[in-house]
Amino acid sequence: MEKEKRNFFKDLKEGLKIANENKNVLFVYLTIISLAFLGSIIYVILSILIQQVLSFGTKGMGIIGTFAAFGTILSAFLFGNYGKNLNKIKVITYSFFSLAVIIFLFSFINRLSFLILISFIGGLFIAPIMISQDTIIHEEVNVNYRGRIFSFREFFVNTLFVIFGFLNGISGKYIGAKETIIICSIFLFFLNIFSILIYNFKK
Repeated sequence: MEKEKRNFFKDLKEGLKIANENKNVLFVYLTIISLAFLGSIIYVILSILIQQVLSFGTKGMGIIGTFAAFGTILSAFLFGNYGKNLNKIKVITYSFFSLAVIIFLFSFINRLSFLILISFIGGLFIAPIMISQDTIIHEEVNVNYRGRIFSFREFFVNTLFVIFGFLNGISGKYIGAKETIIICSIFLFFLNIFSILIYNFKK
């Protein structure tokens, strides 16, 4: 246990050191925050909105989730084959901006057909983000440290997901699902801007 604890803190220290030295890796870490926040919106707030507020139940949630998955699979195939030469920083940036707008639209749409459509479109932007983040790490991090970086990334994103999910759940309960979605979409938008600013100012 003590050895695992020491290894974890060693990985943490190494990961932060690399991020401090490499602006591209730092950008990945910053956008991991956005990714965890996005996940908490989808799994907590959108789930409440679709199943309870809009009364589509688990069946409606299943259909919407399926089409979102189709979008993700399609974009993974297309981006993996045709997006190799695209600027990964711009791909991540524009994808998060697009997802912020799509999440914002969820609070104003009541028809299942439209929810399915924007869920599919939203899914198209998820795979490029994750693929681009992984690609940047592979390109920028020495092979001897990649395992530590990926290990720390998984811990980081899962921890943030739990925290954001808890906060969004409380907000959805006391403020309302639609209102929380609006707030979250705006926060995601500005979180993306913050990541870009830090990236641009980092030497």
